[in-house]
Amino acid sequence: MAKGNLESLAGGDTIAFLGVMILFGFGNILLKIKREKLPRPEVAGWRTLIVAIVGVVIALTGNLILNPDDFIIFIEYYR
Repeated sequence: MAKGNLESLAGGDTIAFLGVMILFGFGNILLKIKREKLPRPEVAGWRTLIVAIVGVVIALTGNLILNPDDFIIFIEYYR
């Protein structure tokens, strides 16, 4: 699919990784809401979670704007 272009494959992996990071942030929010009393050694505040998710969304958006062909390769691998 990438015709041997490793940079395009790396771009597709970047998109996948940033997507996983966004889902990780939403998972943290769900844990805060649904399992409030669950003991944890590390605690992230609401502001930290929101800033982190927004930062990753900005990074993903910038990556998609700079390398739109990588998104096509990502979709091809995703199917």
